Amino acid sequence: MNRRIYKLKNSTLTLVFGNIINSETEVLVSSDDTLITMSGGVSASILKEGGQTIYEDAQKHREGEVGGVVVTTAGKLSQKYIFHCLTIDKEYLQETWSGLHVEPEERVEYIVRTATRNCFHLLSLLNITSIAFPLIGSGSAHMPYQNVLEFMVDEISDSLYKTNKSLNIELYLYEGNGAYYPDEDKLFIYELFASKTGVANYKHEKDNEPTTLNLSKIQLTEEELAEYKDSEHDVFISYKREDSEKAFELVDLLKSWGIKPWIDKNGIYSSSDFKEVIEQAIESTRAVLFLSSELSNKSEYVKKEIRYAINCKKPVLPIMLDNTPFADGLRFDLSDIDQIDYTHTEEAQKKLRISLDHIFNNRNKK
Repeated sequence: MNRRIYKLKNSTLTLVFGNIINSETEVLVSSDDTLITMSGGVSASILKEGGQTIYEDAQKHREGEVGGVVVTTAGKLSQKYIFHCLTIDKEYLQETWSGLHVEPEERVEYIVRTATRNCFHLLSLLNITSIAFPLIGSGSAHMPYQNVLEFMVDEISDSLYKTNKSLNIELYLYEGNGAYYPDEDKLFIYELFASKTGVANYKHEKDNEPTTLNLSKIQLTEEELAEYKDSEHDVFISYKREDSEKAFELVDLLKSWGIKPWIDKNGIYSSSDFKEVIEQAIESTRAVLFLSSELSNKSEYVKKEIRYAINCKKPVLPIMLDNTPFADGLRFDLSDIDQIDYTHTEEAQKKLRISLDHIFNNRNKK
């Protein structure tokens, strides 16, 4: 068989020995230089099959940084998009073509992991559920395929573990035109996939076991505690742990706008000594984002955070992750507040930026 399918939570991860051009997913991933020349390997095959419009579209976004991802049309291909992972900068491109340079392992790891994570971030933003990857950087960039494979499987497994969506992920190892993987290499690859997905599934099962609330003191490092007690932030994010994917997507978005968020990253609100930190964080914030969902409206901790923010006269912006009505005790105070429908991501982000700018500008005038 030239493919094996692995289950991870609600998603499938398919390992394919073959040509990525044959994939029927919504997105094909290509690996290219920062000039997006599409001159070799997978990118050249995509250009050949998809046509010149892909290259022309790519040239509008050239000269990004390695680890970045550029989105273009798929041209004549059946896909919706091509994700161009940038793995080679201009200097490295010249040295590679001269056969003089190979990236060190730590640099390979940074590029591959960053590009893979960026692809999953784009999947969420574009509401895409299927994507086909090659081994990023293992062609013209000369990155060792064993290292690339391990880094990619790590990142893919981690991304699927964190989401409740049902995604179809394909990873292609090119075979064709005389190129093939020896049986012993295939055995290593199959074992790697089985190991990584097995660990991720085990973590998922453990996370979903019934637990008893533990009010004992939680030990934090000095660095973690200093970060939590840091009053220099603009926005407090109130959310339920199961909505972490959207919460941390908003964290990244706010940071890209130069807005500093505060978020309970470790889910340790239940610690009695940590409640004071939560109170201080709400008291010193400029605005509160309430990630409203079925689960967050059932959470007593989330409801306490929102009530306390209202008592502190902090502006609360409800970010609606679904259509669940506000919980008892919140409806009266939130019913007249303009809600941001996050099921329409692009419009919601624009509306959020406008709302925060309005809040910050009005407070600065006081």
